[in-house]
Amino acid sequence: MTVTVDRSGDNGLRTILLDRVDHRNAITGPMLDLLLQAFSDLDQDADARLVVLAAEGLDFCTGLDLDEFYGSATADESARRVESERLGRLLSQVHDCRIPSVSVVRGRAIGFGATLALSCDVTLASTNAAFSFPEVNFGFLPAFAARVLLDLTGPKTAYELLSTGRVLSGAEAKSLGIVSRLIPEEGFSAVSGSCLKSMAATAGSLVELKRLIRAFETTGFTEGIGIAAEASTRARGSAIFREAAQQFISMA
Repeated sequence: MTVTVDRSGDNGLRTILLDRVDHRNAITGPMLDLLLQAFSDLDQDADARLVVLAAEGLDFCTGLDLDEFYGSATADESARRVESERLGRLLSQVHDCRIPSVSVVRGRAIGFGATLALSCDVTLASTNAAFSFPEVNFGFLPAFAARVLLDLTGPKTAYELLSTGRVLSGAEAKSLGIVSRLIPEEGFSAVSGSCLKSMAATAGSLVELKRLIRAFETTGFTEGIGIAAEASTRARGSAIFREAAQQFISMA
């Protein structure tokens, strides 16, 4: 298999796993189809509360499969547009999915692989992780990476990273704000697993939090505060909050 979905996690935790280890998890057309279907299905999964994007092997994902990628140079414009729009649709699905998403990155995340990882709401990275966007060095425009990085780093840093294609260590990625948490490689599985379990345990609130943050992205401060007040009002009436209140009162 090249992409698998594990629905057995506790508290609605779902895992999408890249598994093309012999090619460093480079994404092929069929893998893209599977990823699109996986995120679409999970968005409709009423029991899903958190989706994890991870990978088998030493590297997270080394980008698009180069045989397919360079093969597209001789395709006609309509075929090129179809492939580009499919890639864009995947990033939009990750961004717009109602369920919070977490990418778990060990080893290299290159080109579209890095862009996909950073499109998730949270990125956990090992100290052995390395991120790069080398498209310009391969005669290509890093258009999707530019859109994703702009929100994370601002225009000056994004331009420098994309125009040089240089490799970012996990530590530098964390310092630039494109990684949420940096975890030592020794013990990475245990620490990242504990973090994911903790997030999944509060995932009912996280779904609403993602919706709230997305709303803030397109509003000014004053309008955003009004949206926050409405969300806070709903949260005070939620079953999760009432249960927490009862537990607090019972301990008083």
